Amino acid sequence: MQIDMINGVIGVMEELYNKLDVIDLEGIADIEARVDYSCNTHKLMTITSKKLKALYPYWHEMPRDPYLVGGYRQRCLSRFQYRNNKLYVLEPSVVYQSKKNNRVFGGLSRRFTPLKQELVFHNSFIALVKRFISHLPESPVDKVIWVHQIRINVSSALPGKPVPEGIHRDERLYVGIVVVNKQGVSGEETQLFKSKDEAPIWQQTLAVNQMLMFNDQLLYHNTTDFLTVAPQGGYRDIFILALSELEQGIL
Repeated sequence: MQIDMINGVIGVMEELYNKLDVIDLEGIADIEARVDYSCNTHKLMTITSKKLKALYPYWHEMPRDPYLVGGYRQRCLSRFQYRNNKLYVLEPSVVYQSKKNNRVFGGLSRRFTPLKQELVFHNSFIALVKRFISHLPESPVDKVIWVHQIRINVSSALPGKPVPEGIHRDERLYVGIVVVNKQGVSGEETQLFKSKDEAPIWQQTLAVNQMLMFNDQLLYHNTTDFLTVAPQGGYRDIFILALSELEQGIL
């Protein structure tokens, strides 16, 4: 009886999945990377292949973040469920964080434009998500992979503020920050903290092609403001990948 119930639930889930876009991870070549530093709460790696360069054009003409005054941040978001070595593209939903962990946007229901379909099905993008999954310290099966695509613009008159909420948690299980490209910027430093009231336990300016992964349940994070070093201004393009339970972060 119990097996029949389980099979029934799986059947319903598969029927639902058949209506969604599915990305098969089988056959997608792994993206080459080396681990630069690793401990029990965080890990830094460098992607050594040139695959991420193929994704540069997908940051052009991104929509502005409608919740951020100043209009200097552009942002898209898509979510995927992982099962049977496949990613199932989930429908857009309202994103939510508590005021405890996000003093600027906590308690606010936010919606973002999904990633472009051509990006989602690009082999280099899929390979990057595979790399993130392969370094997770726990199984992602039937959990959700979040992918935020973000550009922070900076000019001589407007410093870049990648994290206006300051030191915070994303309220996920694990988070990865990937710097895909940057031009004409300096000074941005990513920091990890055990507590909001203590000095950072790790801090570094992430280079292009570097990915920092960390346990979002144990650590807080922040990226400091940065300036432009070019008369025409500059920008920093990143992905934020995160693993969560199904019910985390949505309404």
